[in-house]
Amino acid sequence: METQAKKKKQKLKTLIQILFVGVIFIALIFAVSQLGDLNDLKDKFVNANTKYLIVVIALTIGYLIFMILPHFFIGIFHKTKMDKTRLFLNASTEYFFNGITPSQSGSQAFQTVVYLKHGVTGDEATSILTTTYVNYQLIANILSTAALVILSIFHSEILKDKLVIVIIGYLLNFGVLLLIFFLTFSRKFPKVVQKFLYLLAKIKPFKKKLTKVADETPNVVRRFQKSSQEMYKKKRFLIFTSLVRIIALVIYYSIPYFVAKALNMNVSSDDFIFMMAITLVATTLMAWFPLPGSSGGVETVFVLLLTAMATVNQVDAVNIMFVTRLFTFYFAMAWGLLAYIILKIIDARKDHKIKLYKQRIHNMESLRIGIVCDSYHDNQEAQLMYRQLSKNQQNPYIITHTKHDFNPSDTIYLKMSRCKLIRYFKNNNYFLAYNKKQITKHKIDILHFVNATSHSRLLSYIKKHEPIPIVVTENDVINSLDSFGPIKRNNISYRLEKMLISSDVVLPESLENSYEFERKEYKPTYYIDPTLLSHEEFLSLKCEKRVDLNTSDFKHKYLLVFPNYHIERFVDFYFGIKDNLDDYRDSLFIIIGDFELQLGLKNSLEKNKFDKNILIINDMANAKSYFKTVDAFIQEEYSARTSTFYLTALANKTKVVLPKSISKPNVFNAATNIYEYSYAENFNEQIKKASENPYNEELIIENYFNTPIGIRLTNLYYGLVDEMRKD
Repeated sequence: METQAKKKKQKLKTLIQILFVGVIFIALIFAVSQLGDLNDLKDKFVNANTKYLIVVIALTIGYLIFMILPHFFIGIFHKTKMDKTRLFLNASTEYFFNGITPSQSGSQAFQTVVYLKHGVTGDEATSILTTTYVNYQLIANILSTAALVILSIFHSEILKDKLVIVIIGYLLNFGVLLLIFFLTFSRKFPKVVQKFLYLLAKIKPFKKKLTKVADETPNVVRRFQKSSQEMYKKKRFLIFTSLVRIIALVIYYSIPYFVAKALNMNVSSDDFIFMMAITLVATTLMAWFPLPGSSGGVETVFVLLLTAMATVNQVDAVNIMFVTRLFTFYFAMAWGLLAYIILKIIDARKDHKIKLYKQRIHNMESLRIGIVCDSYHDNQEAQLMYRQLSKNQQNPYIITHTKHDFNPSDTIYLKMSRCKLIRYFKNNNYFLAYNKKQITKHKIDILHFVNATSHSRLLSYIKKHEPIPIVVTENDVINSLDSFGPIKRNNISYRLEKMLISSDVVLPESLENSYEFERKEYKPTYYIDPTLLSHEEFLSLKCEKRVDLNTSDFKHKYLLVFPNYHIERFVDFYFGIKDNLDDYRDSLFIIIGDFELQLGLKNSLEKNKFDKNILIINDMANAKSYFKTVDAFIQEEYSARTSTFYLTALANKTKVVLPKSISKPNVFNAATNIYEYSYAENFNEQIKKASENPYNEELIIENYFNTPIGIRLTNLYYGLVDEMRKD
């Protein structure tokens, strides 16, 4: 009931905002009738220069496309679970929400809701939108500075009597950019923001809400900084997105000139640069008027500045403003609204399929499991799964494009391109709709891609349109990537990463494969699960060797192992405990990894007198030898989902402190030696429990790896299906 009430309230709010924009449009027409001449505008429009009118339409469409491309590319760079179609549509909705909210251009808060709905984390969504906004603000500030310089040097009379309001707008823009810069790069700034919020929280009506926001600020900002700074390292990408943004804005600022030409007004090519500069100043610097779409401020300043030109009178200026606004604001709003409606329709179709899927699996006792593979007759993993699942009273189906006598009689065959080049790159981009239909027609409940790199696009396509949970086991290609040439390796590696990110769970079939997944520099947003690891491999993790360290000065000792993403993982861990360092003065954190701390981190540790509590050892080969000397093993939160190293601790009878985000078999929840945490909630509490409680001798984990693979896989599949039932 509460959710329904919120939805109704949001719909009412949106409707009021749309009506308000309509009122502004009517007011705009009224202003044109008062300041200009509607009949004159009508005559000019009827007799418009068709050639220039087509140019205006083409420029408007070009602007609308180019303006959202930076957002689109930044979203792709973040490698989220969201498909490109929805990503493009979500970026396009900005035009609509720019029109009905007072927010500045660049990105909109509503887009976060869409991202969250489609599996993008809050951190990623914040990073995408803020980076997009920074990209816009940076380019807009550079161009507005250039525009002010041009106007002040060559047309100073245009700025006469309007200098104060222009400077205020410029300072507001620059101030916002400066604020975001500090938010992105300053380690101290989050604390400043937090203190400011606590100060505001003293005002009683806002106390509860602002206190909660203030409490979460350091963690939210820390995660945003980590994600954003990773992108800022990609200089070519930043230059590319900046150039795309410049093209979009230059197109936008040139539209009024071509509107004037289309209306047969007396403007020459010499006025082109100056009209662009005027448009830039009006739209960028005046966009801070607290009205939806900044309506009112932009129009007023645009007309004031334009009438200062000798070749443009007030009536012409109003006409140019009205037609320009019609194309760049109201047509853009319609574009954004259309994108929003299409996105809603696509999601409604997917939601309907989810509803039907839930009804189908509601009381299901056996699952129809699709094992997708490039070939079955030479794929031992697929054969083992098929046999074990059949033995466990499930209904497995082999899905492949390779026909062979060894294939089961009920094999579902996919179409594959005959092009040798496509087959060489294992890249079947064709027959996606046909192949999806073949799968859905058999009412498959869950899909498991086993060495099926050729069908990476099919995985993404199914994820985009269907609610079927997807599991991935890609061992052959992950082990052979280094043997390929650079072009083939990059091509397959890119698609493999997309498979991992789009899937629900990744299952390496051996420890060696698990380590390979950890070593590859893929974005750690996928889940590695140990379901397929054997009992022998688990036992091989045991180590009788003990490394003694001179650590008698510390009451507690904890071990962390960073096989990849070294600095990011350390930053995540350090800033996770930074606010509670006094609780760990008697603790030593032993970190196994090959890296050196950056100067800023060293200074922070020394300043907080915590540098002696961190011991970094480059001894990855003997990492498990340190378990005998510590109270517990800590799996840090960043990239924890892509690591199975915690199994080594459990095999060596060491307590484990794991983040809640990690993927693990359900039976592990009963293990008393595993303590789950999140930095924002209960890290201190869980690490304290792990330190104080004795290690319990139990065989839960070892017995799990003794269980037949068919039973383990079935439990995993039912776990994924149960998640769908809950939703």
